[in-house]
Amino acid sequence: MPESDHQSEKLPETFEEAMAELESIVRELEASRMPLGDLVDHYERGTSLLDYCRGELAVARLRVETISLAAAPDAIAAAESTVDERAVEEAGSRSGTKKQARKGASGNSRVKEQDEENGRLL
Repeated sequence: MPESDHQSEKLPETFEEAMAELESIVRELEASRMPLGDLVDHYERGTSLLDYCRGELAVARLRVETISLAAAPDAIAAAESTVDERAVEEAGSRSGTKKQARKGASGNSRVKEQDEENGRLL
């Protein structure tokens, strides 16, 4: 493939198309004996496709991280709520100690245990 033809080739429309073409190029390079100029042209096209695929993967990774971060506050609040409920249940089920659920500065419930006999905090 002449260099001018290679440089004018556009990248595929999708990641999947780019991967399929890249895999095809790799198979050709591994299976055949072609002239050096063709090898270099195929290699150049393969590196262009690889760069494109890496870029698409980076974009997808950022989207997933953004989605995860957006969902994180809800997931954290739900987990904290579950932990707080369990702590209050455990506090109420113990005998011989007095439990108090108190709102902390961060808005999370915290359980304080106070030994009734000597008044010290545990």
